[in-house]
Amino acid sequence: MIIGFLFFSYFIIFGLIGYSFITNAKKELQIANKKRQLADLKEYTETLEILYNETRKFRHDHINVLTSMVGYMDKNDMQGLRRYFDNKIIPIGTSFEKKNFKLGLLQNIKIPEIKGVVSSKLITAQHKEINVFIDIMDPIEDINIDIIDICKIIGIILDNAIEASGDCENPIIKFAIINKKRSVIIIVINQCLENTPPIYKLFEKEFSTKGKNRGLGLNNLKEIINSYSNVSLDTSIKDNEFIQNIEVLK
Repeated sequence: MIIGFLFFSYFIIFGLIGYSFITNAKKELQIANKKRQLADLKEYTETLEILYNETRKFRHDHINVLTSMVGYMDKNDMQGLRRYFDNKIIPIGTSFEKKNFKLGLLQNIKIPEIKGVVSSKLITAQHKEINVFIDIMDPIEDINIDIIDICKIIGIILDNAIEASGDCENPIIKFAIINKKRSVIIIVINQCLENTPPIYKLFEKEFSTKGKNRGLGLNNLKEIINSYSNVSLDTSIKDNEFIQNIEVLK
């Protein structure tokens, strides 16, 4: 009787402890998700601010350009106006159109969280005068991985690509998502210097070429990917290009 009572008491106690542990774990997960959402919102807000400033700058420049044409018109110098239009005005419009066209290719990403991260990072890259190439030919509607983890993966890779590009003379970042029959492949390519450390070294915890406490990104990336059986990462360096190839099986 006493043994049964003690067994029942222990069962209740351990049950309460287990319930408390699960409840706390859920709360911690909710807190982590909220923090991630706040971080994404902050990044999205900063992106909107960049776009707003770019639009203001273009509008200001556009007004100045139109005003500068008045002198040619006052002198009825149509030949000079033609040269000025061809050499100064057309290149401005072409440059602005190219930037919008590149980001317009992101419309094939149908997952809002991923589109937000990618657009934010690539706008930042363009703002830093990094040439961006985007290749997303098919709609991307689903990726078989937790949404927070894939956003972390893409964010880490693009952050590193932007940072590494800052050391290059003519920086370029190439971003592609390929929707295959059995998997989704995400490719990020950026230029790198000839003295870039070996790949195995870059993935070591706390290793960084940028100073203390700067080398957690790629190590975190490896840990996230290793937690999935359907996700693989292939990293290579070829012809001064750092290539990250992530494949997520469907």
